Amino acid sequence: MIRLSIFKKEIDSELEKQQAKLIQDDYDFLLDYIEKDKISIENYNIDPHLYIYFSYLNANKLTDYVNGHIIFSSQEEVESGYKKIE
Repeated sequence: MIRLSIFKKEIDSELEKQQAKLIQDDYDFLLDYIEKDKISIENYNIDPHLYIYFSYLNANKLTDYVNGHIIFSSQEEVESGYKKIE
């Protein structure tokens, strides 16, 4: 997937910057943590803490990451629709 490869390059670039700033133990901890998160993303894990990584994809809104529609309804419309499917 193209977006995943872009994502990995951006994260690796940021890691290189952090390596210069951190002591080795802290960098190793950070690297381990991010590697686990990369694996989770590759496996389509939907844990909310992973959302921050998507800022590296230059997307600005939630709908950039999901495929679907957002429907706005009043509470009455939702309750009426719910009663119809019961």
